[in-house]
Amino acid sequence: MSLDEECNWRVENLYKESHIWLLQVATNTTKNAEHAMDMVSDLYVYLIKNKKSSIFWGVSYNLIYCMRYIQSRWISKREKNQRYKLYESMGSYDRPDEEYDIEKDIQIQIAYDSVMEEIQNLKKTRSFAQAHLYEMYWCSDDKMMDVANKIGISKSTTFNAISKIKNHMKMIIPNPFKDE
Repeated sequence: MSLDEECNWRVENLYKESHIWLLQVATNTTKNAEHAMDMVSDLYVYLIKNKKSSIFWGVSYNLIYCMRYIQSRWISKREKNQRYKLYESMGSYDRPDEEYDIEKDIQIQIAYDSVMEEIQNLKKTRSFAQAHLYEMYWCSDDKMMDVANKIGISKSTTFNAISKIKNHMKMIIPNPFKDE
């Protein structure tokens, strides 16, 4: 018997012996009978397409593997749907009917230049250490903990220093997003 024939025979046995159990597992996982039937159908298609002898068990397939496949597939599908909802709620930036507001870009660039200039000015004063920490945090994608670890100081010290400079910046630099 070839591998194709063996896999088809085992899928048939899996269907005959464990289809109801697989539907129950899928229903418990998805909480919806229609989604459960889709998940079990996906499992059968997956087993037919990917002929893996390593998951053979007895005269069928390993039921634990099949159960885990359904659960992980459902989790992946649910997370994917949540990401789509998030992206849809963010809206589109490409609106052909709206004219692009270049003035906002200019305001953002002015605010950025002001922040960088003020950091350099603060580095010339007693606030050098706080300004340096703020620059490391603000100019990178690092979290406060990452900045603290790079320098070798505690997270609370880093937080206090960054908060102090952030409050100073809020007082002297206008926020370009204030009107939104």
